[in-house]
Amino acid sequence: MLSPEERALVARHLADDPTRLALQLRRQAGARAAVVATQVALLQRARHKLPTWAAARCELERTALEQASSEAAAALRFAGLQGERAIDLTGGLGVDSWQLARQYRAVLYVEPQPERIELARQNFETLGVLPRMQLLLHTAESALTTLPEADLIYLDPDRRADGGRRIRLEAMQPDVLQLMPHLLALAPRVCVKLSPMLDAQELARRLPQACRIEALGLQGECKELLAWVQREPASPHQWLARGPGWQVAKGQPQPKLVPVAEPAVGKPDTWVYEADPAVYKMDLLAEAAQQYLNEYRLTGPRGYALSDTDAPAWPGRRWRLAGTLPAAQHALKKMLTAAGITAAFISGREYPEKPELLRKRLKLKESSKLGLLFTPGAVYHVETG
Repeated sequence: MLSPEERALVARHLADDPTRLALQLRRQAGARAAVVATQVALLQRARHKLPTWAAARCELERTALEQASSEAAAALRFAGLQGERAIDLTGGLGVDSWQLARQYRAVLYVEPQPERIELARQNFETLGVLPRMQLLLHTAESALTTLPEADLIYLDPDRRADGGRRIRLEAMQPDVLQLMPHLLALAPRVCVKLSPMLDAQELARRLPQACRIEALGLQGECKELLAWVQREPASPHQWLARGPGWQVAKGQPQPKLVPVAEPAVGKPDTWVYEADPAVYKMDLLAEAAQQYLNEYRLTGPRGYALSDTDAPAWPGRRWRLAGTLPAAQHALKKMLTAAGITAAFISGREYPEKPELLRKRLKLKESSKLGLLFTPGAVYHVETG
């Protein structure tokens, strides 16, 4: 924990280079130069991930910051929830507990490390939510005998071990599968945050009580996989991809599907759509196309959607189609040369070769305005904007 003098130094030097600051502070008696410089570096790093925490100059710890949810992810995950009491069974830095405290009347933060308990207490006070918080020094397992009933229990199992990552549910700490019956005895709803690398179908099989499996998309990435478990299991599982201002689900009412034919080369009103990674994670490309596009054609189950519909609200990226080119690279190279195309950004879906290799082979420079999207059946020449 920082002393008042050290906190003042951090506030004074927030804009400084941390390495130079450490050297400068070594000359000042009584200042723990490395500690102050490290805190400055962590607050600078937190500006995008935790803007409210950084602006309030909360005290941060390196490992806890790396493992913490971003403010945006926590807000998206718990959007629309409210109630009397929530329990965060894997407290850590406390970002998730802080977000829950903005939506629930009372929150229990559970953490086995005393140092983190004290750090969280200080930060919750700085952020103005301490009156709603109860901090418990327990492991998730030992806390079960002392926890009251709640509206929601949330946990983010530790997926890191010996420098690697655990992917299997039973290898994570705490063991979600073992704890689940006890958690459901305390709360009607449990939310488990998991790695986006976990197979969603396997998750649904291993957690049959889950009423909803969802992937969260933020800033062009699939950030996390969530299992929402309830006492009364739902069948079938609700399958969902969600991001800021959008969501796509299986089984929701959909517009009538009218597939379109292969777009004509250079047709000005045809668009190419790539979905958010969370949509692909949940295999919901067709559902997204049905929801946002009046007519469409898919290049493959995990490919692109092509449509005459201009859908600015589409969850992902979109480009205007300038032309459809052959997939065979020798023919493609000739057509690019004939068309005078010497630069393009390169991407692909369901295509075996990496963009870097394709760029070398086709001898193309980088461009931000024109692109080539590779699929097994065709290459789409697209324009941004």
